[in-house]
Amino acid sequence: MIDIKAGMLFPKPFRLMGIIMAAGGFVLLPDYPWITLILLLAGILIVVSYEGTEINLQKKSYREYTALLLFRTGTFESFEEIEKIFINKRKETRQLYTAHTTHSSIYREEVYCGYLKFSNGTKILLHESTDKAALIKKLQPLCDAATVSITDNT
Repeated sequence: MIDIKAGMLFPKPFRLMGIIMAAGGFVLLPDYPWITLILLLAGILIVVSYEGTEINLQKKSYREYTALLLFRTGTFESFEEIEKIFINKRKETRQLYTAHTTHSSIYREEVYCGYLKFSNGTKILLHESTDKAALIKKLQPLCDAATVSITDNT
């Protein structure tokens, strides 16, 4: 079974809030043990949750899952064969405003997206990265196991 972790479920600001919640839970431990337990569980859940894809080439099945704590949710679906693995490029633009002025900054970056396409036409996003070499390295075990090559559409 090949497991490709796509990324964290929550964005960085929420994960920072999860760390603060867990730390706040420790501070409240002597006086409020139940609130501590709730804050710790919620904080840890936010920090460690992630998404990914599992592909079983022997059973010809896959699932896109969400991992909450140590439990993965998602249903397995079957496929006939893997047609190709390909990489596309997209451009992201973010405009951030400063707190007390009307000035803004625009940040642009290129994001490389690795996709898997099955013979029935279904496409699934496997992983995204701003580093193309890192994305290829992440997809290479699947390419070797499925004996397909990566098509670079960038």
